[in-house]
Amino acid sequence: MWALSRRLLPGEPYTPSAVSGGGVAGSGADPDRERGRWRLEECLRFATELAGRKGRRKGWTGLADEMAKAGWARLHPPTSGSSSGAEDEGSHVLLKYRFHKQYRHPTLDSSLTKSRVAGEARALIKCLRSGVNVPGIRMVDAAEGVLGIEWIDGKSVRFLLGGGAEGEVEAEDDSEDAQDDVPVEEEEPLKEAADTLMSMIGTEIAKMHKADIIHGDLTTSNMMLRHPSSYKGLQLVLIDFGLAYTSTLVEDKAVDLYVLERAFASTHPESEPLFAGVLKAYEQYMGKEWAAISRRLDDVRLRGRKRSMVG
Repeated sequence: MWALSRRLLPGEPYTPSAVSGGGVAGSGADPDRERGRWRLEECLRFATELAGRKGRRKGWTGLADEMAKAGWARLHPPTSGSSSGAEDEGSHVLLKYRFHKQYRHPTLDSSLTKSRVAGEARALIKCLRSGVNVPGIRMVDAAEGVLGIEWIDGKSVRFLLGGGAEGEVEAEDDSEDAQDDVPVEEEEPLKEAADTLMSMIGTEIAKMHKADIIHGDLTTSNMMLRHPSSYKGLQLVLIDFGLAYTSTLVEDKAVDLYVLERAFASTHPESEPLFAGVLKAYEQYMGKEWAAISRRLDDVRLRGRKRSMVG
């Protein structure tokens, strides 16, 4: 993802064409020619090396030059007159690849991969048609298990609410003391910002449920706040529809909300007021449908508590 956003692609000497043709990094090969030979296995090798080099560094500064010196080709950046920054951002693509599971029979694995990639694409298309803020689809290759979607320039809600980025090692500092040092006059604006964010979350989930799409994995890690300076402006975007499906059942919509409630409770301390704001916005958008979903949500909560007691 980082590489695509900086227009880095696998190039000589890693491309099969360069190896067979005796190509050498820095030999003046045309970047556009190499772009046409970018294959999936090269992308995976590239991601592996990039992750390894990043793991040995504290930041991203200079990593692009280091990768270029190692033999990965950098595309020519767009000229100032060719496109605006907003248009360039909209052209970035995130490739989501479903790896083949070695423990499954090849025929079964191929069938499951195709159905799940196609199912995620269908869910995204239906959400887009219903006005839900989700990443746009750029390409689908169900046979190879590859889904290309729009790059979202922003931060996850989990990160914004202080839960940290998923998989990120948080710095060991006096974070609690830092929170205590927040001036009183700044607490109210922070609360208003959080309330606005919760309202945006509730509205997007309600729009998704109105379209009878069940996300299946609603967590704050699967929600992103698009940066205000992006070409679409400030938006709450739902991502990762790998477990999504279509359903008109009240039960499924209530379970979707319960999963999010549990995610708030486990990731964000003292999150009860936050989730209450989500439900308030959800109720306003759903209208008459909310009464049935609310009753079923209470039932789901009761079942969840019983399961926790039994173990």
